[in-house]
Amino acid sequence: MTIKTYFKVVSLCLVVGLFSACADENLANDKKENKPVAEVKGVKFTTGAPKMQAKLRSVVDDEGKIIPQTSTRTFITHEIGKGADAFWDVNDYIWVKDKNNVWQKNIAIELHDGGSSAEFTLPGTPADYAEGCEVRYTITPSLLVDEADAAIIPFNQTQSAPNDFSHAGRVGDSGIGTAHDKGNGMFNFELQHLPHYLCFLPRCENASLANNIRLTKIRLDNDNSDGTTEVVGATYLLNQDPFNSVGIDTRYNAIELQSTDGNGFPIAATTADAAADACYMAILPGEHDLILTYTIKDPTTNIETKITKKVSGTFKAGEITDVTANLTPMIFDDKYYMFDAQDEFWGGKYKQFQLTTNYATETNADHFPKSRTSDPAYWANEDLKQYKGIGPFQTATHSAAECPNVNELKWFVTHGKDYFDENWVWATMNHLYKGGFWVKKLSVIAQEQHKNINDLKLAAPDGTDYRAQTTSFNEAYLSYANGTPPNISDYFFIPLTGLYVYIDAPLAHIHEVRFNYFGVEGTGYYWLSTPGCYLVAYGSPGRAGLQLFSGSPLSGAKVWNSLHGWK
Repeated sequence: MTIKTYFKVVSLCLVVGLFSACADENLANDKKENKPVAEVKGVKFTTGAPKMQAKLRSVVDDEGKIIPQTSTRTFITHEIGKGADAFWDVNDYIWVKDKNNVWQKNIAIELHDGGSSAEFTLPGTPADYAEGCEVRYTITPSLLVDEADAAIIPFNQTQSAPNDFSHAGRVGDSGIGTAHDKGNGMFNFELQHLPHYLCFLPRCENASLANNIRLTKIRLDNDNSDGTTEVVGATYLLNQDPFNSVGIDTRYNAIELQSTDGNGFPIAATTADAAADACYMAILPGEHDLILTYTIKDPTTNIETKITKKVSGTFKAGEITDVTANLTPMIFDDKYYMFDAQDEFWGGKYKQFQLTTNYATETNADHFPKSRTSDPAYWANEDLKQYKGIGPFQTATHSAAECPNVNELKWFVTHGKDYFDENWVWATMNHLYKGGFWVKKLSVIAQEQHKNINDLKLAAPDGTDYRAQTTSFNEAYLSYANGTPPNISDYFFIPLTGLYVYIDAPLAHIHEVRFNYFGVEGTGYYWLSTPGCYLVAYGSPGRAGLQLFSGSPLSGAKVWNSLHGWK
């Protein structure tokens, strides 16, 4: 069965056009399609409307805030905030109760205008059916109960392609109606649908990353923290109120939607786009507090993560709710620098050659900076000599100028109450990775220590100003907790973004750049404004820590401006 239906609408999204193609309510062009080869004798039951019709009720944004809208009747295929339509298919069927209270199933169907209306042939004669006889539409497997009496909204729901709701019948779509005798053996009817429908519209606001990730699962849970027992899926009888479905003891507090082929769905870039990635689910109507969990995966790195949203409201029978969700993870830039260089290591003409795979090596000297003379903008600030341990006190003036100095770093590693989070997922270079450290923001540390934030620049926790230190640093800090801090707003995240190692060994005939220690179980290197000093964050399950270190200024490390909200 292929279903595209006019729904009533409660929308949970930004109002953006998904696709247009208006249908004429009067069905002026009544072309018959899929006409049977031979005339089938019987009683004609016709409908001049698709299976569902829609009214706009409200729009709800990413944060679950409901925005009331004017209730407006519409006849369109699907626009965000305006509903959806379902066309009849040649495999559809209806049930009609005859005068003997026996449910009769249609024996033929003819479609009009692409399925926006249909004509069903029922067995018998017009005298077998009364004015106002009951009509039902349901796709319930007969092994459960008489097909005309019940429908099931299952726990497991699948969809074959983006913006395809052909699985509606398989996941509980059902409707009831009343047929009216129009004479000449003809009855007309319209359906009132019983489930509620959700249209999920995920997006990633980084277009390059969006192209490399997939939405593998949407899970809907009913939040029963208030002690309620509302269910979102069940087998229910059509002669009962779906709000309180009983009769067949099959109930679900959760529903999962996945792609039929198991490869997931694409994710729209930047804005909601139904044509690109709309996913559909049927649920029981009711007053629901919903927890929506989206699982996204990068097939290249094999990293996946779950993003959770909450939505509460009234989900009425026969209506559709459009649900937008921003699934953009924490993103870090791809810029690395030699110490205090004016421009990034892979800047300008070298950008196209940037190594992005862990342990990759570039041996072509034309693909990376070669010397201070030939590439002054990309080269380390070798006018700062303190990295050699000879003083006097100096500070970075270019790309590392806004990085914390060695005093501030000592505050971070001794009072940052660090957390190593091996499961936190982040993105860089258009792919997903995981692993890194949560460290308290400098402003939070200053407040807790009853100091001005500038005081932390001038001296370390022991009162010493290490900016004038002439010896190299190699200090490890291994005290940390595991997981994500509960008060995450007080922290910033340091990802394990690796290091570009510049190797110039003429005697060994080696002149190359290597990309090392990137991603999970890797290491992150971050320059300080104090010459030659950097923070090393390293981590793997059971082995992690932070380290203050002095090293080669020719290494391609990150600057702190790439970190979100470290101050």
